[in-house]
Amino acid sequence: FAVAQAVFVLVVRGLISKHRWLLHLYRRGDAIRSSLDLQEVVTQVSRDATLLAEGTHGLVALYDEGSGDLILRTTFNRAADETSQHQRAIEEWYLRRCVITNTTVAASQPASAYRQFFGPEMENGGELAVVCVPLALRERVAGVVAVARWVDGKSGAFSTEEVQGIEQIAGQAVTAVEQAILFAKMRTYANEVEVGYDATLKALMAALDAKDEVTEGHCERVAKLTLHLARRMGIDETQLIDIERGAMLHDVGKIGVPDAVLQKPKELNDAEWETMRKHPLLAAVMVSKIGFLEPSLPILMYHHERFDGGGYPFGLIADKIPLEARIFSIVDAYDAMTSDRPYRLAMTHEAAMAEVAVNSGGQFDPEVVAAFEALMAARPELRHNLAPPPEVDEAPTADPAANENAA
Repeated sequence: FAVAQAVFVLVVRGLISKHRWLLHLYRRGDAIRSSLDLQEVVTQVSRDATLLAEGTHGLVALYDEGSGDLILRTTFNRAADETSQHQRAIEEWYLRRCVITNTTVAASQPASAYRQFFGPEMENGGELAVVCVPLALRERVAGVVAVARWVDGKSGAFSTEEVQGIEQIAGQAVTAVEQAILFAKMRTYANEVEVGYDATLKALMAALDAKDEVTEGHCERVAKLTLHLARRMGIDETQLIDIERGAMLHDVGKIGVPDAVLQKPKELNDAEWETMRKHPLLAAVMVSKIGFLEPSLPILMYHHERFDGGGYPFGLIADKIPLEARIFSIVDAYDAMTSDRPYRLAMTHEAAMAEVAVNSGGQFDPEVVAAFEALMAARPELRHNLAPPPEVDEAPTADPAANENAA
């Protein structure tokens, strides 16, 4: 009984330890997804995957679109010894197999199996176990997370749980890697001369449209309409360029939202909405690092605040919300309502305007609502998704002769 009790205690301790480590990974996943530094992301992913699966070392390699090669971005070694040239060559073979098949590759072979490639020195080299998991972005592979271990004199194969753990980490890393790559591109674009900024904006919006096809063209439409409304509200002309940039970039934080949430064909659940609500802050973090875009921050950060204080991310109320954000929020809502979504059809212009009026003083600033209604009345060409005119039954043509006779 004492032995059984001791075994039970050890098993429970092991489960608790594993549970704590998985909880740690979940929290680390949030930290990884919030990072915009690509090297920081891949370094943490390599470390976490190696430690979770108790590998001897791990690595992350990313696909380079220019050369078509896998480029090693980081390695993590639990021991001080560096990975040998032979070991790396074998692992690279598995990496390429993972990329070609776009599936997890898990293998365990005695080192002697590689003798034909490296000679007799591999005869007593123990056993190599490798797990390679693709970083799959929709239909392409952006890279690979790999963990390996060399074991002397016993089997080193990874367990099913260890493989699943590496896959979980890779799944968390996909969004972080994508947003870090896109952010690096954005920094490169933004560091170009400001004269070419309009082209840069279009390139960034194209990248966002490619990720979120549902909102394709949305940014251009709301930017145009926001400028019309801002002018009607008497905003100084010198501020309009920053308002336009903010309107164009307002959804750029969605680059960091997982595709499963962003492209869900149904309404989001509470947890998914919580993820979606992070995009204004993520957008602000991205843009705040680019000096000449800082004046655009009010729209990025506050366009989901409500006039009555019920919005996010800060719950600001009334004039605590910057005017440009109050202006943009109406335009953004109007365009969303009059556009198709995976879970509903577009409203007509008339229905959307009625919804804006109902929410005056709640979601929207009443003064801005009045200006928006006046703008739409004065500029019918700005209206979106007008209702078709009602059908009218044709009346029978009167007979002039009969009329004359009746007279």
